Amino acid sequence: MRPNPPFAAFGRRLALGYAVLAVALIAIVAGVATAVAFHFYAGVLDQSVDAAAQKARALSVQYRRQGLTLAQYGPRIVKELDRSQIHVFVHGFEPPPNLLPAPPLPRASGELPRPPPTRRVIRIVADRKIHAVQMLLGLHPRLVRVPDGLIVVTPDIRAISHLLAVYFAVLVPAGAIAVVLAWLLGLRITARAIAPLRDVTRALRRIAGGDLTPEPLLERNLEFADLTSAYNDVAFRLNAAAAERQRNETQMRQFIADAGHELRTPLTVVMGYLDMLRAGAVADQSAVQRLYATMLAESRRMRITIEKLIFLARLDQPESASVASFDLSDEVARVVGTLAPLAGQDRLRLHAAGPAPVEADRGELGEAIKNIIENAIRYAPQSPIDVGVTRDGGQVRVVVTDRGPGMTPSEIEHVYDRFYRGSAPTAGGGDAIEGSGLGLAIAKRAVERAGGRIAITSRPGIETQVEVTLPAK
Repeated sequence: MRPNPPFAAFGRRLALGYAVLAVALIAIVAGVATAVAFHFYAGVLDQSVDAAAQKARALSVQYRRQGLTLAQYGPRIVKELDRSQIHVFVHGFEPPPNLLPAPPLPRASGELPRPPPTRRVIRIVADRKIHAVQMLLGLHPRLVRVPDGLIVVTPDIRAISHLLAVYFAVLVPAGAIAVVLAWLLGLRITARAIAPLRDVTRALRRIAGGDLTPEPLLERNLEFADLTSAYNDVAFRLNAAAAERQRNETQMRQFIADAGHELRTPLTVVMGYLDMLRAGAVADQSAVQRLYATMLAESRRMRITIEKLIFLARLDQPESASVASFDLSDEVARVVGTLAPLAGQDRLRLHAAGPAPVEADRGELGEAIKNIIENAIRYAPQSPIDVGVTRDGGQVRVVVTDRGPGMTPSEIEHVYDRFYRGSAPTAGGGDAIEGSGLGLAIAKRAVERAGGRIAITSRPGIETQVEVTLPAK
């Protein structure tokens, strides 16, 4: 069985509400219009009856002055006043005060015929219905009393009854058609009104089913524009989060593969040499010492790589709790002093123009500056390296400049990737500063955690500059 679309029951109830409201409005308008029309019609008819009664009274006076009896002038009055909307009856006796208008006398004789019993019952029922309609419309007969009888002027409601029959014969089918149209129109209006709700519901169900890259929705209904906009914001964030997660997973897989490769090579070397030593394949002591030296160098390389991996993992955590104010010039001087023996031949030159106070994690920034300088030592052999620290208003700048082979634009694009190494030859620093491909990745992350930025510019064969900019304290 096909499941109902979202909000189907709500849509039907809303459409039913539209239909009921339309029927109520039609009934109210039709009722008020009918009441006003028939009230107006009844008022005009009542005025005509009153005018006919006054004229009957005047004619009776005029005929009596001529010496005529009711039996003589009665038919004349009936003939003159009786018309389509008014009936005139003449009775040659005094009726009781509460007598209802009697059926008309024959126009010629003025005598009242006696109908058969069955017809009498039907007429009594009809007279009661006529009387009820007269009471409903506020109509009543006029009684003109004359010395020898009674002249009754009464409205003819048969025309009103016919009009009512025609009116309801038109109104009932029209009302039924209006109800059906209101229902169909209500369904259409409701479907369009709740379409954004259905779209958002379906989209949320897809998200709940595991689709974390939802498509944005079109704002088809201005009344629900805020809802659609809020969903689109969520969809955008989910897409961004999914893309970020995919990027992180890709980077993590690459990182694990690169880390495994970086650690596997020295481990393979160490284990191979250990197997050789254990098997006694090397008897010369000088060769044994060289094997030990190589294994020691590879072990140091693994230790450096592992230490940098641990440090980089720490930088990926939330902001450091060891933030403090310090003079960056002092920290840079300490790093330069530590690396100067490794660079050799007085290649490192420090230029500090006074204090440079910053607020950050001192250990992280010191490691970042150390990695930048090590990178210059390694990839700019025999080149002097200038390290400058300056304060410019609200900023502190550390600039490391070398005159080595430099980097191409494609190398600069990937220089912050983990385990990426350039193609320049190694400097005279030797194994002590063997690269891991993590130095500039660590430097970038540490500088950004301190609220700064790092930029590299290079003119191959002329100059390469790494600039770190930090907010001054």
